[in-house]
Amino acid sequence: MTPTPNPYARPRPGSSHRTWWYFFVGIGAVGVGLLPWLATGLRLPLQNLWAIDTLPEDMPRVLLPFSQYFLAQILSMVILGLGVAGLAVRAAPAAARGTASAYAAIGAFATIACAAIQTAAVVRDGLGATMAANIYFVGVLVVIALGVVLGLVALFLVARAGRPGALVGLTLAALSVELWLYALTMVLGAGAAAPVVPAVLAVARWLPAILAAAALAWCGVGTARQAVAWAVSLLLLWLVPALLDGLSYAAGSRVFAGNLQEMASAGASVVFGSLGGPGALLPAVLALAVGIAGVFAVRVPRAAASTGTQGG
Repeated sequence: MTPTPNPYARPRPGSSHRTWWYFFVGIGAVGVGLLPWLATGLRLPLQNLWAIDTLPEDMPRVLLPFSQYFLAQILSMVILGLGVAGLAVRAAPAAARGTASAYAAIGAFATIACAAIQTAAVVRDGLGATMAANIYFVGVLVVIALGVVLGLVALFLVARAGRPGALVGLTLAALSVELWLYALTMVLGAGAAAPVVPAVLAVARWLPAILAAAALAWCGVGTARQAVAWAVSLLLLWLVPALLDGLSYAAGSRVFAGNLQEMASAGASVVFGSLGGPGALLPAVLALAVGIAGVFAVRVPRAAASTGTQGG
């Protein structure tokens, strides 16, 4: 006898017909990450090693800003987009997160891969046939690949890990917000009133620390894993901006163009200078202070409620 289906039965949280939608969530999250570039009109930046002289308005359109001057922006856009996908998956029921994160990662990766392939094909076709052009081409592709790897790490940590692991992923995504918001503001704020852009940029400067502080408070503290996650998160807030400074300086300097040893040396000097510079520790200190305050703000009411319940 064939059993009669129960019309009132709810589908399991991990069922495929609910989680496959996260494939499109991954695509949409990458679109959010690439928004600052999409808003520019997708015109390829001028290339120092382009085979023929071309005016800016005559450069081809590409899906990624392929240029040594946009490396930090590429990293921020890719990592932020994948971090947004991780947040979307985290909001799903716990039983669905495994499948949902896989679908989101596939959708996001496929979108970035298509964008990278289209961009690489256009750029490779226009670059001159020189060793310097080949080094430049491969170098930018390596940075794009690095952004995808870090972004996928952030996605899976945010989506599937416990709170300590998710804290590290959230911090990676938070660190991308400053450059992302800066790039978007410079595009959309071009015709805005003069005070608007500086105000947004001033907020963007401290937004990663504030977002990381919120993640610290959410993670909580009290176990060894939580303490390690706090330390890693604060270390990232200190190290990553300096690393991006060094990368941007080394790659963007035409003086060292083509000389990998000199580029590495110059970049390392900038990194160490930034780490020891005035204010380098301020974002981490701010995040630590606000995070601790947030932990107490959550714990005190809970302790009071627990005491009241026991007393009653």
